[in-house]
Amino acid sequence: YDSTGTRTWIEENAYLYGFILRFPEGKAMTTGLNASSNKYRYVGLPHSAFIKQNGLTLEEYIVTVQNYRYDTVHWTCELSGVKYEVYYVPADDGSTTDIPVPTDSDYTISGNNVEGFIVTVTK
Repeated sequence: YDSTGTRTWIEENAYLYGFILRFPEGKAMTTGLNASSNKYRYVGLPHSAFIKQNGLTLEEYIVTVQNYRYDTVHWTCELSGVKYEVYYVPADDGSTTDIPVPTDSDYTISGNNVEGFIVTVTK
């Protein structure tokens, strides 16, 4: 791997298609693994854009998105003419969690593999 040609394009544009570099250089303390320039993970839009723009790892993003709770401020952005709204809902202690969602917009719900759910609304 040498950061030229097609690889350069991938590094610069993968986030536009929902992919992130999973183990970036200088983040081994956060990810638990050494840097790897050929391991990408699909996280979807707009999450990949937020991660890329803020220089975050997936682990850092999961912590950061928890600041955007349903009952407080939501993270919003627009990418390629599509408006997104993102918020976090912590899992309840019981076996089920009620997740508030809009009735007038498309949305997805993703578990964060830790202790809650990330809701992505497309407007």
